[in-house]
Amino acid sequence: MVAKSTPVDVFISYAPTDARHRDELERRLAVLQRHGTIRPWHQGHVGAGEDKVRQTVGRLEAAEIIVLLVSVDYLAADLYWNEMEQALSRHDAANAQVIPVLVEACDWDLAPFGRLKPLPSDGRPVTSWPNQSEAWADVARGIRLAVEERADARHRRHGQAPSARHKITTHRTALHQLRAPPGDFTGRAEELARLRAKLGPGGATLVSLTGQGGVGKTALALKLAQALAPDYPDAQIEIDLRGASREPLAAAAVMARVVRAFEPEAKLPENEDELGTLYRSILQDKRALLLLDDARGREQIEPLLPPPGCLLIMTSRQHFTLAGLCAQRLGCLDPADAIALVRGVAPRIDEAAAAELAALCGYLPLALRTAAATLADQVALPTARYIERLRLTQERQQLVTAVLASSVELLEDPARALWPRLGVFSGSFEATAAARVGGLDEGAAVDLTSELVRRSLLEWDEATARYRMHDLAREYARSRLDAGDRGAVEARFAEHFLLVLREADSLYERGGESMMRGLALFEREWGNVNAAQEWASSRAAQDDASARLCAELPLAGRRCLALRQLPAERIRWHTAGAEAARRLGLRAEEAYHLGLLGSAYVEIGDLRRTIALSEQALSILVQIGDRRGEGEMLCNLGNAYARLGEAREAIRLHWRALRIFVDIGDRRGEASALSSLGGAHAALDDTQPAISFYERQLAVTRELGDRRGEGNALSGLGSMYVLRGELDEAVALCERALRVFRALGDRSGEAEALGILGNAHAGLGDPLLAIEHYDRQMAIACEIGDREAEAASSWNMGIVYEALGNIPRAAGAMRNYVEYLRSIGHTALQQHEAHVNRLRARLGRSAR
Repeated sequence: MVAKSTPVDVFISYAPTDARHRDELERRLAVLQRHGTIRPWHQGHVGAGEDKVRQTVGRLEAAEIIVLLVSVDYLAADLYWNEMEQALSRHDAANAQVIPVLVEACDWDLAPFGRLKPLPSDGRPVTSWPNQSEAWADVARGIRLAVEERADARHRRHGQAPSARHKITTHRTALHQLRAPPGDFTGRAEELARLRAKLGPGGATLVSLTGQGGVGKTALALKLAQALAPDYPDAQIEIDLRGASREPLAAAAVMARVVRAFEPEAKLPENEDELGTLYRSILQDKRALLLLDDARGREQIEPLLPPPGCLLIMTSRQHFTLAGLCAQRLGCLDPADAIALVRGVAPRIDEAAAAELAALCGYLPLALRTAAATLADQVALPTARYIERLRLTQERQQLVTAVLASSVELLEDPARALWPRLGVFSGSFEATAAARVGGLDEGAAVDLTSELVRRSLLEWDEATARYRMHDLAREYARSRLDAGDRGAVEARFAEHFLLVLREADSLYERGGESMMRGLALFEREWGNVNAAQEWASSRAAQDDASARLCAELPLAGRRCLALRQLPAERIRWHTAGAEAARRLGLRAEEAYHLGLLGSAYVEIGDLRRTIALSEQALSILVQIGDRRGEGEMLCNLGNAYARLGEAREAIRLHWRALRIFVDIGDRRGEASALSSLGGAHAALDDTQPAISFYERQLAVTRELGDRRGEGNALSGLGSMYVLRGELDEAVALCERALRVFRALGDRSGEAEALGILGNAHAGLGDPLLAIEHYDRQMAIACEIGDREAEAASSWNMGIVYEALGNIPRAAGAMRNYVEYLRSIGHTALQQHEAHVNRLRARLGRSAR
């Protein structure tokens, strides 16, 4: 049996020119080495006269964590490729974990380890960070997480509990989101013991904690999740379902967040059933823990039940039943625990006063914590006087409201004025947002929010540097907001998140590492962004300021929104935005909303409406002289016509767009038009012009750092090499595209590349491998609701079955494609339908 103190062997692979980076990494990991958590090794440890090669091979074979310091020199040296190949072989066999660390900008994604998630966590090389110390801290945290998971897995294999010695504090990532339980968590020992007994091996995987608001459900859920997290290493995801609010989070929105945690750029299907299939597929065969806080009831939870192997912990004010549910109802704390909580927060309170205060607070944790925090902060306030005030107030008001009212009244004027304004936030928020909503500078806002945290009127999450307000406190805060102040506060709230959206979209547009930073910012603030747009759209008909925000918000974040919103939601936002812009006479904004509406309708197959909206938008943009917008609308129109089979009209429109983008120097628009021209020529089997356009697109996207555009260009080139019969080159191009799409989590791009690979393998005389690729393409297309890709895979599979002589399967598969063409009014419908009819006729003759 392995002893708990056995350190994790860490092998560091590097080029000699990167020795300074090796030294910095070793310095950052020194605390782990000092505590006996890791045992690092690299070639610098080889002594004089020792066999360097033998030691390197042996250490590499023994390592559990293998760190690759990736640079131009590292990729250029054959020696380190040999180390890399040995490392990846052990990684694929699950005998070690390989972690690429990007120390400088290089074409690392084409290396054999390009499929792996690198460090730093945002994919930006260390030397590209403005503050390289922060970059190395991020790298060290990522390695610590891997070491912890490796050590715990080792102990579980040997029947041991995870070793406390290996428990390293790590930052939260998209897959590891749990907040820490409150530092003053007290009591609930019986409930925790009962739950853990029921959740042992082979036990329950569905837990509910129910009870009244403020009873401590969330705190207990976090405590339980923290204890169980090592058993669910793949992910620990926490989501606030907002069940006690006027607008609970829809099940589809929860599924989308979970999917995004695993695949940040996945294209989500419109249909909720298809989204549910994708949600369950993502979680299949994973050990993931989901903490769903504040559920409205059974209807909200049922669609979110994960597959076996995962654990779902939920909290709710409602009691309900589900098959296999381990339910725990929470009452108030027992008197001894309540007294302990009060004295833990405010040690100056004696036992008798703590008992009286606990009784006045009804032994409710939220009330206890708030009251005790007030006495801890107000050291000059006599305990007896505060208890008397609370007793008198309690006769007039509800219990929690009484405690909150007493605490708020004791605040100084600036903090007392700020607190109700913070009730406008629907979820967590940063100090900059608090400053904007409160009409303060950021320094003053930090001072005041710190005071509110001390009084337990706000919660502070150190890992994310964000505040949040308990939902009961939020309701009371909103009730205290003066009617005359409410409109101004909500307007400042919406204006702040307009700026946040612009920043997220700006980062995304830069491409490369900035793209993921933009998406991460958008994800953090999505709840607040959504609330801002809902507020603006609800008031757009009443005042011009709200109408302006309603018109600007969807445009400010259009790139991130296109990735994150389902088509129906985008249609609702852009319809409201177009109406608001029209009312204000904002013609450019109206046109852009119409164009984006058209793009949303493409995804649900309503191409004729797309054309009508795009033509309406184009007319406005030409009138006002907006050439960039004109180019975008021409591309929208061209893409719609291409999908309808009218490739020559598409080419005419895309050439007009390309000339505009070149004239105004818009390189991103130029790349988009080049891609569209390549696709339109490909539809005509006009391979040489298509290749030329895709090669030009590839050059521009690489210049811009646009990884998605690069993947699309590689796929397009692969499809053309299939048509030219250069099948080995086609396979190589599409496999490069696949690596790009998988690194980005772009499921739509992955499906397209798989389909082209299927065509290539069919041409190479391997029908079974072709069908395997078509099956994988169809599975992804069904998950994300891509009707066009699903239909195309059916047709191509039918061609292979026809070549194999399996006419019944060929006719059935091809019929699916014909029905898709019929649904969109495609010009090639009759040609394809005639082919299917000929197959059916052959079946009829053979039957006779």
